[in-house]
Amino acid sequence: MRPFLLGEDMYCPNNQTGGAPHFMKLSKTDRQRFYKGLRTAENGHWLWCGAKNKNRPHGSFKVKTRYFASHVLAWKIAYRKRTPRNQLLVATCGCRQCCRPEHLEWLAKRQLISNTNRGTRNHNNKLRFEQVLEIRRSSESNTILAKRFRVSRAHVRNIKRGVAWRWVDV
Repeated sequence: MRPFLLGEDMYCPNNQTGGAPHFMKLSKTDRQRFYKGLRTAENGHWLWCGAKNKNRPHGSFKVKTRYFASHVLAWKIAYRKRTPRNQLLVATCGCRQCCRPEHLEWLAKRQLISNTNRGTRNHNNKLRFEQVLEIRRSSESNTILAKRFRVSRAHVRNIKRGVAWRWVDV
């Protein structure tokens, strides 16, 4: 079963000319191609099963010469509103492939970056949020901290300087 989205118009900034934002028509064939990539899950999610961006967890969809993240495009089609500046569209349901507009919310970049789960969701992390706070607050040498937490001295130095784990406030 495919989800149903309302609307034809989609807000798109005019990046080529640097001019004012405008609305561009999303053609019927583009909408049909978009709907082919969506699948309704039993738990109410609209999952994107089309093309994926290899560097990001979200889907990717091409309209004319421009690529859109699938969840952003779903939101634009459903609500026909301008995308807020300095904000990111996040699935509040926790499912990164979800494109259901009711599950999507605009968050300020600062608000998203300060999210304490960000570092712990990454399966490659060797440190937890509490350990990073301990490193930041510690006056011990980088060598001692690196041995205790089994990470490199350079990583400890970057944490203390705020280069790594920069969204963690002390």
